[in-house]
Amino acid sequence: LVETSEPALPNSEWVRLRSIACGISDWDQAVALDGDPGLLAYYVEPPFVLGEEILALVLDPGADAAGAEPGERVIINPVLSCVPRGIPDLCFSCASGDPSRCRNLDAGTVSPGFMIGACHDTAGGWAESFVAHHTQIRSVPRTMDSDTAVLIPEFTRALRAVLSNRPLPGERALIIGAGSLGLLIIFALTKLSPDCVITTLTESPFEAQIARELFSSPVLTASGLRATYEDIADQLGARLTRGDSAKPLLVGGADVVFETTGIRSNIDHACRCAVEGGRVSLVGIRHLTGIDLSSLWARKIRLNAPMFSGAESQYGNRETFDVALQAAQEWDLGALKLPIRKFTLAQHDEAFAMLKSPETSKLVKAVFQHVV
Repeated sequence: LVETSEPALPNSEWVRLRSIACGISDWDQAVALDGDPGLLAYYVEPPFVLGEEILALVLDPGADAAGAEPGERVIINPVLSCVPRGIPDLCFSCASGDPSRCRNLDAGTVSPGFMIGACHDTAGGWAESFVAHHTQIRSVPRTMDSDTAVLIPEFTRALRAVLSNRPLPGERALIIGAGSLGLLIIFALTKLSPDCVITTLTESPFEAQIARELFSSPVLTASGLRATYEDIADQLGARLTRGDSAKPLLVGGADVVFETTGIRSNIDHACRCAVEGGRVSLVGIRHLTGIDLSSLWARKIRLNAPMFSGAESQYGNRETFDVALQAAQEWDLGALKLPIRKFTLAQHDEAFAMLKSPETSKLVKAVFQHVV
């Protein structure tokens, strides 16, 4: 833990903000706990400050930072795409409404970086102060409590994943992992696809207990690979086979699988549990190297990796962040009351230790709290 100077405003369209709270995301854990930034490492210029799930206060808006009022409580769309970077000729991805796949992550106003929390020039929500472009800022309604507001960035990812692979009535959805991201995906599915059949798979009895308390859908707890696959097959109306491989495989399976852990072994399981011609949505970001994709090829599985936010055609091309903010109010996201544990930044060692042992710590979501 080191002291650094506050980042300068890149230009008059940017805003200085004070972190109120910042969730510890799977990307943060991949870097801080695992030392594995994955593919995002290609777009990061160290040193940088982590933290992209940010609730903040506006401190100092630049002269041309429209809509940013000092003292206003805001959340941040962290992606540093063409517009925040001041690139007037938008790349194909940004022009198509998919800034999460921007082609200019190493160009423009600020240094290379996929997002706030992975860019040297902006800092991130783990710092007390950071900067953001005014187009990245979303006002938080006065009626929304801080515990709900700090979940909106992760809820946006969950909503984006469901909207990108929305199950049809009667289709079977398998969610792998019941941490905060998995639980938020189940929540979105119950609202957007209430007629699909939802099954959740987790290795953690504690996560399974939370999922059962929050939702009425079945939850399976891993207890040995073959036994788990037999349970999944029974639940999905599929048949278990091994063929010539030591790894089990389902004949039939889930129409859509949402993999929320980002762990390579679970991504392998996701591909083996999807029905032939089904869809696998890779939502988690953790250990993405060394994945066995043989079942993906053999079973004609369609792979999708939704990221953060984009234009949602089902909502008049509104940005996912705006859709999520509205949905959180209309669906009463706060009523979920996900178990959130708050830490000061000085308690980072304790936070990391608890994140490494969630079954012992009974931790679903960890947040660094800067302002009480």
